[in-house]
Amino acid sequence: MAKNKIVKFRTRREVNIGLVTILGILILLSIQLYRYFTTPHLSLYEVMEGEAKREFSATAMILRKETVFRTKSAGYLNFFYREGSRVSKQAKVYTLHDSAEAGASLSFGADFSTLSKADLARLKAELRDFSAGFSDVSYELSYQKKEAFVANFLRYQDTSRMDREGGNASSGTALLADYASMSGMISYFTDPYDGFSLSSVTGKEFTEEAKAVPTRMNYHGLAPADSFAYKIVDDLNWDLLLLLPKEKLTPLFEQGDQIMFSLEGSDTRLKENYETVTISDQVYVKIPMKKYVREYLQKRFLTVTVYLEAESGLKIPKTALVEKELYQIPERFFTRGGGNDENTFGLSLECYDADAGKTTYEFIKVPILFSEDGYHYIEDDDLPNQRYIAALVEGGEPERAMLYAFTTKLEGVYNMNKGYASFRRIKRVTDLDGYLLVEDNLPGGVRKYDHILLDTKAVTKDTILVEGEQ
Repeated sequence: MAKNKIVKFRTRREVNIGLVTILGILILLSIQLYRYFTTPHLSLYEVMEGEAKREFSATAMILRKETVFRTKSAGYLNFFYREGSRVSKQAKVYTLHDSAEAGASLSFGADFSTLSKADLARLKAELRDFSAGFSDVSYELSYQKKEAFVANFLRYQDTSRMDREGGNASSGTALLADYASMSGMISYFTDPYDGFSLSSVTGKEFTEEAKAVPTRMNYHGLAPADSFAYKIVDDLNWDLLLLLPKEKLTPLFEQGDQIMFSLEGSDTRLKENYETVTISDQVYVKIPMKKYVREYLQKRFLTVTVYLEAESGLKIPKTALVEKELYQIPERFFTRGGGNDENTFGLSLECYDADAGKTTYEFIKVPILFSEDGYHYIEDDDLPNQRYIAALVEGGEPERAMLYAFTTKLEGVYNMNKGYASFRRIKRVTDLDGYLLVEDNLPGGVRKYDHILLDTKAVTKDTILVEGEQ
């Protein structure tokens, strides 16, 4: 019996379509991820108008017409007027006692029986008005009201005593009064510059160690003879003397003969005429003032904020800045009419024909970015900068120059309005935080509503805006 011969056939392997599809998708995804992380992404910024407020702070010294009055003898003082009050000539400013008991203030107990009915009525009216208008919001006014109340009480008390006793108390204590020799506003604050005028200023007053803070003279014990008692400001006009850095003077002078400013502790902007004064080779600005002398009686030096006119322009981010090399070529090197188009604008490129042994000129068309001050600016990286260009002169030898001799660098941005990177120059107006203000309507410059690139690190002239990028 014949044996059966078994022949094995190779089985055909079937292709797994699903696996191939997944593999293809992974490859495409890898390619896209690679392109995403290696290709620069273009972010655009729309140029808009902006404004830069210009202001700076300066130290100002207060100069005012003030007269200092001192105690004529030692004793205990009771003042009749609160800080900043208006005092008339021959008004009783204070009384001076030679004993602490006779000059005791209201806080140690007071004898109201010595006051007249009219004086008592006035004091009660003050207390009623204070009680009716009191609020927690204005609590700090309580101290001012207390000061005024105590001053009025002492004035009424001492006046009554002097009227009754003719200047001597029954206990034998002396009760002397001081009368104002002039009218004006009274102040109990003093500093080393009391009575200073412009002619007294040397410039050293503005040093940190010389800036004095006025202090109130509160004598809780015996006031020595010839000590500061008070001062009277008898003129509503006063002066601010400003020390400004040299770099701030020029922009101030450009504003004209007026200065806009605000005083320390106030947001109100004032505008006054000013004049300059030179002291020890240092230029100061003097501002005559006609208001607010009362509000600043307790000050000698102020911080003044000076406001300059706001600058306007186009606002662009600093990340969009790029420095571009351009050709700055004199107009005389340009000709019209190359080829068959009379409006074609270009350069005559010098060529040497070795076979003929002579120099010829080739006309090349060039795009002009902008023109200014007798020059045409060209953005063309493909120009042969090692070649000569010629300015043809009738009846003479042509003027020739190497093209690279006309290269220059300008600051600007890349405009993407047409979908590709196009250089636009800028001129700075001022610097802002993270931004610049640049001139508008500049020939060859950026314009309002232009779309410019935010990041220019990987940008070339061939950069094209892909749909979907913004």
